[in-house]
Amino acid sequence: MYVLRSKEIKLSETALSVGDRAALADWIATGGSLTRGVQTHAFEREIATWLGVRHAVMVNSGASANLVMAYALKEGGRLRNMRAIVPALSRPTTVAPLLQLGFQVSLCDCDAQSLNIDLDQLERALEAEKPALLILPYTLGVPGDMARVVDLCAHHDVILLEDAREAMGSAMSTQKLGTFGTAASFSLRDGYQLSTVEGGLIVTNDDDLHQVMLSLRAYGNAAEFGPDRRNQLQQRLGHVNFGAQSGCLHAGFGLNGSEINAFLGRRQIPRLDGAIDRRMRNRDVLKTVLGDMFSQESAAEVTSCNAFGTLVHNREEVVDYLRHSRVDSRALIAPNIARLPFWYAQMGKTPMPVADRVHDMGLSLPLHSGLTEMEMVRIADLLHRVADPG
Repeated sequence: MYVLRSKEIKLSETALSVGDRAALADWIATGGSLTRGVQTHAFEREIATWLGVRHAVMVNSGASANLVMAYALKEGGRLRNMRAIVPALSRPTTVAPLLQLGFQVSLCDCDAQSLNIDLDQLERALEAEKPALLILPYTLGVPGDMARVVDLCAHHDVILLEDAREAMGSAMSTQKLGTFGTAASFSLRDGYQLSTVEGGLIVTNDDDLHQVMLSLRAYGNAAEFGPDRRNQLQQRLGHVNFGAQSGCLHAGFGLNGSEINAFLGRRQIPRLDGAIDRRMRNRDVLKTVLGDMFSQESAAEVTSCNAFGTLVHNREEVVDYLRHSRVDSRALIAPNIARLPFWYAQMGKTPMPVADRVHDMGLSLPLHSGLTEMEMVRIADLLHRVADPG
């Protein structure tokens, strides 16, 4: 007797194709260096063009991208103080680099519709605390009101950094997320819209900041600077020798990606638009079939989501039921930072009512580009059978 089992639906799926793996094997077999070089530089140019920015810097992870972004502002003398605001609903690796670099970090609650930063609370915080920096993640790739964010930052002279790791391809008024602020980070880890297996990306239109980021990526080495930057530094520092032993002008890191990662990334850029269209289709199907269940609201023209977010009172029961039905799910990928041990140990209790609710009830569901419309309907049907909607 044969038992038919439904296909397993994973929360995320690799963007790498069989062809990518075969092409990589053939390319490696040709020989040549596998450390950062020609492929990396080409990938940086090509992804910068796709995003519509002047510069891209590939690093070894999205967490490293956040670290380099923040440190570059500090090393570049861009910060009037060391105060920063971050949404409570964030990845730990959004907040951790700021704490590691000595920033005084304040959290803002999220709004109940988009699950992004509460802009009324943000405005009050900007007026009261006068921070130099706002770092803004996009919950599951869905943005809030970006026009107001940009206006608030401009009015209060605050630098905007975007943690766009979940939002590759999402856009407001044809402008892609990751291009609204001074710089932005992306994750290129397996399962994201564009995957180099492991890796991260920083993008910026700021020429000077780009030069500092290149140096910080490679041990703080002055050899990474272009000729204009070298001339400026030589005039200012006089004693600097830009020869073979040019030295480290910054206390930098070793955060290079590899040629292997870049090779895989380059192959996927031509497929990105199609993959994003399928993610949008899957989100629309799931949102329609789930009916009155919670889903994020946004005015974005393009929502290239990393997962579908909803709220349920019985999350553990739902996750267990879906797992036994061969569908992956999990607590919402972005937790309430105020509830994490590392924050609580340093800052104590920080009330965040909306983020608390999402932390306790948030559920991430699959909608990656490898899924069909019928699979999205199956996910919704299973959820309706067990969920107690929040």
